[in-house]
Amino acid sequence: MFLTRFSLRNPAALFILTLLVAFGGIYAGAQLKMETMPDVSIPILSVISIYPGASPEDVEEQVSVPIEKAVRGLDGVKNVYANSVEGVSVVVLEYAFSKDLDEAKREVEEALANVALPDAVKPPSVSRLSFGSFPVAILTVSMPAEKAHKLAATVNESLVPALRSIPGVAAVEASGLPPKTVLIRLKPDKLKQYGFTASQVVQQLQANNLTFPVGKANLGGIDHPIRVGDTFASLDQLKALYIPIFPNPSAAMAEGLKGVQEGFHALGGAVGQLGQGMGQLAQGVGTLGQSVGLLQAQVQLLATLNQAQGALFALQEQAGKLQLQLANPALSDAERRQLEGQLAQLRRQIAVQQEVAKQLAAKINALAQQNAATLNRLGRGAAPANRMPPSVAPPSPTRAQMTTPKTLKVVPLGDIAEIGFAESDVESLTRTDAKPSVLLQIYKSPDANTVAVTDAVKEKIAEWNGNGEGLTVVPFFNAGDPIKESVFTMVNKAFLGALFTVLVIYLFLRHARSTLIAVVSIPLSVLIAAILLHQMGITVNVMTLGGLTVAIGRVVDDSIVVIENIYRRLRQAAPHERNVALLLDATREVAGPITSSTLTTVAVFLPLGLVSGVIGRIFEPFAYTVVVALLASLLVAVTVVPMLAKSVMLSSRDDRPHRESALAAAYRRVLAWSLGHKAFVLSTAFLLFLASLALMRFVDTAFVPSGKEKLLSVKLDLPPGTNLHQTSARSLVLERMLLRDPDVARVTAIIGTSSEARKRSAGQENSGPNTSQIFVQLKEEADVEQALARVRRQMGALAKANEKIVVREVNFNAPIQGQAEVIVSGPTLAAIKPVAEAIMKKMAAIPELVNVTSNLQEAKPEIVVTVDPKKAAQYGLSEAQMAGAIQEVVTPREAGEVTIGGVRYALRVQTGDEPPASVDALRNLSISTPTGREVRVGEVAQVAVKPGPVALLRLNGEPYVSVKADITTQATGSVLATLQRELATLSLPQGVQVKMGGESQQQKEAFSQLGVAMVVAVGAVYFVMVVTFGELLAPFAILFSLPFAVTGGLLGLFLTGQPLSVSAMIGALMLIGIVVTNAIVLIDRVKKNEAAGMATREALLEAGSTRLRPILMTAIATVLAMSPLALGLEGSALISQGLAVVVIGGLTTSTLLTLVVVPLMYDALMRIRSRVRRNVAVGVRG
Repeated sequence: MFLTRFSLRNPAALFILTLLVAFGGIYAGAQLKMETMPDVSIPILSVISIYPGASPEDVEEQVSVPIEKAVRGLDGVKNVYANSVEGVSVVVLEYAFSKDLDEAKREVEEALANVALPDAVKPPSVSRLSFGSFPVAILTVSMPAEKAHKLAATVNESLVPALRSIPGVAAVEASGLPPKTVLIRLKPDKLKQYGFTASQVVQQLQANNLTFPVGKANLGGIDHPIRVGDTFASLDQLKALYIPIFPNPSAAMAEGLKGVQEGFHALGGAVGQLGQGMGQLAQGVGTLGQSVGLLQAQVQLLATLNQAQGALFALQEQAGKLQLQLANPALSDAERRQLEGQLAQLRRQIAVQQEVAKQLAAKINALAQQNAATLNRLGRGAAPANRMPPSVAPPSPTRAQMTTPKTLKVVPLGDIAEIGFAESDVESLTRTDAKPSVLLQIYKSPDANTVAVTDAVKEKIAEWNGNGEGLTVVPFFNAGDPIKESVFTMVNKAFLGALFTVLVIYLFLRHARSTLIAVVSIPLSVLIAAILLHQMGITVNVMTLGGLTVAIGRVVDDSIVVIENIYRRLRQAAPHERNVALLLDATREVAGPITSSTLTTVAVFLPLGLVSGVIGRIFEPFAYTVVVALLASLLVAVTVVPMLAKSVMLSSRDDRPHRESALAAAYRRVLAWSLGHKAFVLSTAFLLFLASLALMRFVDTAFVPSGKEKLLSVKLDLPPGTNLHQTSARSLVLERMLLRDPDVARVTAIIGTSSEARKRSAGQENSGPNTSQIFVQLKEEADVEQALARVRRQMGALAKANEKIVVREVNFNAPIQGQAEVIVSGPTLAAIKPVAEAIMKKMAAIPELVNVTSNLQEAKPEIVVTVDPKKAAQYGLSEAQMAGAIQEVVTPREAGEVTIGGVRYALRVQTGDEPPASVDALRNLSISTPTGREVRVGEVAQVAVKPGPVALLRLNGEPYVSVKADITTQATGSVLATLQRELATLSLPQGVQVKMGGESQQQKEAFSQLGVAMVVAVGAVYFVMVVTFGELLAPFAILFSLPFAVTGGLLGLFLTGQPLSVSAMIGALMLIGIVVTNAIVLIDRVKKNEAAGMATREALLEAGSTRLRPILMTAIATVLAMSPLALGLEGSALISQGLAVVVIGGLTTSTLLTLVVVPLMYDALMRIRSRVRRNVAVGVRG
């Protein structure tokens, strides 16, 4: 009791310290970073690879499988998911939460450095997932129809730069705008004339669009950095790029053969020297053939060297960029380590490429020397005596052409291509209220304040909407608003908690000054908590605010017990006994039980560390906040409260005689009767507990409660292969129908999928130009359930036979909520396909499941070119050569980026004017052969349209099928249980496995882990009480208050219709610590009475009468403080009604039954102990 004694002896010092703490708390609270959710790093790494134009089968075989094999054996990898869709491979690595993701990312990048992928695959990118990787604001931008042509320029030149200039904004992504590119259209006839390929042009563009820092030179005592190269800054510079013309081995061979033919003609005029001439001619022809072969090998090596140098230049450019990033002093240690790891990996790759280039150069030099010696022999002949007659000697032009030139001829790029600005094919469109718009997604930097960023964005929106240019910018999503709403909720809750505390204390004590003391403990406890949270680096987010909101109902409890005991002691004491010593003794009397009760509440949060996964990490800030606030309230109760009591209560006079209240007297009579009828009372209480368990059948389960976003999602899926414009036209019909609904405020549609979105959604089979995502914002007064049912009916009536329309309520807290998923895995697709089809039938038979789909259900048409090996070989062609030739015409090649006039453009290379628009056009496509001839694709290959899968999925090296369905009811738990029973009836082939995924799996894991946490929490609470009481039986009696908390919690969920969700389970976990506090206060008084010489029954009756008032005061104050949350008036979705309902219901029943059942159990246990001790004593004497 040193702290209490110090506070009573030094009130002035404590008062100053309290003011300092208050100001410090205000300052710390203002400095706390605000964000929507805790920035939890989910232990998942994704490896995303872009393979333009590749089918899902090719993506899987050539990209996903090699990457999967390279990373499966890495340390700490639990599961590897590989998702292959058209043009995109996503390999997802799942780790345990204990894994250092920075280290894991370095290991993955090192493993990828050794993976050989096709040249057309862009370098894989490794990224990690966290809540901070989602946008903090989403805007829709539109203009009137007469100004719509200015929208793209306005967004690119004004809005995006303005948003990027906001402090804390890391990136701004625009959807719905066609990407600007510089397109280089190669002329096929010019390529043929100079013997070029599109790949060679791309390599020259990449190799000449770089700058290299190569060192420095000291000139006149001053260091000058040396830089080689430059980047393209205009179209004229691109046109002036010179492309080297390498010798054509086919042409050289043809020229050599022409010379041989001329020799044969000359031979006919020199019959007299036939023998000698024929001998020399044979030698010359042989030497000539050897030279042609050497030259052909040399040219092929030159092309290979050119490719290696292009790759080397690209790696050096990436290394240079990383070095510039490392020069930034603002980098964090983690970011610096990550960049250094990437740089080290690049340097290793550069060293490998340099060695390859060195070896190729050596081979080329050796071949050049060998070829020169061969040609010299051809010119000199074998010997003068045997020299070929001049009439049959090889012509000099042939010798000149077969000699390696000292320099190469060049041709400007502008001579072989048309170069200009172009708009790439539109990948996605956006509309707002059926009018064209642009979607802007704003991402913040990791250390930025979400509210500050979103408030600055709002200011920009106000400026743009009022500039008179017809620009309409509408916030579609703003992460700052829920945070500010939560802050308002917390402040409002604190006010309500203080108000309820005032009412409760005043109604019980009828003493105004005592009431004011308790009120002080609320803001002071919160401010102390703010200081500690700031020091712990915890941010203000939905979870911390929820923790404070919940804690406010408890922070007054300790102060109430201290104030009530001081007030009671002052009423009982004579006037001369009302002094500081009495205050110290009154505080000391209850310091033990309130410390024990607070520590038990704190102890229940320790097992939350056993809850793994995302839920465990999300609730960590919640647990820390509650623990810190409760410890702060305990500190306030034993220091500030006695000090204030000395100032305002000692000087007050209350001459009313102290007598037992009518309520206490009635309770004493009930307790006395119950002690005489223990069997009946305990049996009745036990039956009530058993009856409450029957409510479990009527209380459904859910993973996370539904939010209140008032936002619906309408997903339109047309048959795979449907182009973007057809999808847009169909989506527009739905959008206009939705706008006619009276409850709809705004409709935003995203048609198709942008490149960035494709990366993020590659694991979803329903993304692409055949899809439209329509978001429906409801009006504030709209009823979400009614609107959802109505929109489902409307969309169902509009849906055609070949399309799918899915309507859902959007829940930002749980994106997978309302969806059932079954994963079927096995050795082959053939083995798992029948099982997946059987599961789809079972799911379709469950009424609450709709929109049953799988990744194998739909097929997308693809053009398959089957090469005839014999015919292709006759033309000197292979499958790889044909694939490369077709790709040059069909798919524009990425050649990097250029910055012109301050605007960055993608640089693309395409052969010809337009790609083939039909299968026949592809069959008639001409390609060049190594012999110099032209051949049509249809002459050497079969071209046909065949169905192909939309997506191919693999899990740990085996294929799997994901079967999904939407749940139409809030009772997700019962639907998933029904599905689980249906799955149990399946007969599975050998090697095929079936398991639940999605919400079902997460719910199962979270509930089982929280169940374990509750068991451990009970043990932790019992341990704290054993330490407090110094014995085993008294704490054991207190534990009997816990079952009746279950009774109230289940009854509360049943009466309010709330599901048993994760938040409700957290409420049940809290109850373990809360409900025992009342019993601790009661039994502590009993033990003191027994120590003073009272019999057990007399001690129980006195303690019950004395402690009744503080027990009821704390319980009622907590219940009333949580009432707004339970009524759904305030609070977030994760810390929502479920938690408050469980706490209120459990606290109510446990408090009422604790006042009777715990004393009865204590009396029974004490009697048993006394009987055992007597029997032991008798045995010892006997």
